[in-house]
Amino acid sequence: MNVLLNLNEGKFPIKINESYDLQLTSEIKILDYIEVDISIEKPSHGIVYAKGTLNFSYISECSSCSKNLTNEVKIETDVEIQDISVSLEKRYKNKDVHFQNLNEFEIKEFIREEIYLNIPNITFCEDKDCNHENINKKADLTKPFKKIRDLIK
Repeated sequence: MNVLLNLNEGKFPIKINESYDLQLTSEIKILDYIEVDISIEKPSHGIVYAKGTLNFSYISECSSCSKNLTNEVKIETDVEIQDISVSLEKRYKNKDVHFQNLNEFEIKEFIREEIYLNIPNITFCEDKDCNHENINKKADLTKPFKKIRDLIK
């Protein structure tokens, strides 16, 4: 069951210190629970901030040898929450902002977004027989804008 919070009304700060059982995608397999310790504050009308931590472990695959890896993650979050109805012109471009309906704020959706934005897309094992160095070298060779940058210098 997803609990909805009304962030336009109510008493602030809202402290959330709970464990959530979320499965994200087949590539990101969360082990156990996501430990959430977040405080949501509203210093003035229309301005809402969420600050705190998300702790969890997940299983991923080495991008080189496909070996399963267990990763422990601690995400420090400090974001502004704005209503989804805020027009594109008024959205801040250089701040971390989460957009959602403030009348029906879904904490699980917020957690999902923070995880997707903060975990790496590519992971490598530490096995010395794994040839992830070759993948890193290939990535260096396929930088499409490097020649343009070199010409600009």
